[in-house]
Amino acid sequence: MLGDRDYMRPAWGGMGPGRQGRSPMSGMAKLVILCTTIWLLQVFSFTHNSQGLTGLLEVSWPALQHWQLWRLLTNTLAHDPNSFMHLAFNMFALYMFGRPVEEALGRSRFYTLFAVSGIFGTLFWLGLNFGSASSLLGASGAVFGVMAAAAVIYPNSMVLAFFFFPVRMRTFVLICAGIELWSEFQRVGNIAHLAHLGGLLGGPQQQVDRLAD
Repeated sequence: MLGDRDYMRPAWGGMGPGRQGRSPMSGMAKLVILCTTIWLLQVFSFTHNSQGLTGLLEVSWPALQHWQLWRLLTNTLAHDPNSFMHLAFNMFALYMFGRPVEEALGRSRFYTLFAVSGIFGTLFWLGLNFGSASSLLGASGAVFGVMAAAAVIYPNSMVLAFFFFPVRMRTFVLICAGIELWSEFQRVGNIAHLAHLGGLLGGPQQQVDRLAD
């Protein structure tokens, strides 16, 4: 049975069906609902002549030059209104890795980790695209930060990499980092790989020890 295998057991955060006493609404679930709600509002406010809500949430150098600093955080909660998969992949990853990390850190510290990782990913992208008119939005940097935290808290727990290959959590995150680095150098797709790397490098590893105290 699959459930008998180590990588299917709830060893890192109690992800099995037998887990009891879970809060009816976790912080992770609230973030998923918030991001999904914002995406729907983006979709319904988008027109051929206006970006609607998206234009108020995404971040770019021109916007920051007008002191619209809220965008450093709001871009993390918004997604491409023309791509459901952009939202879906991020929310699925947040669901998978956010649950055990939140259980280890607690809700408020999990929120802090998510926000700091997202902001650092944004700053990392902005720093390496200095002066560019391009814009950024998406929770990927924050999600990668949560993944990095999972690798620190549960380094030897087994996960199914890409749904097929059982590897240790620490190894999985290193593989993801390598893929993002290669993709950035190869300019693969219209994806902000630098924001992903920034989320990974944005201090989750150093923060987790303090946040878990």
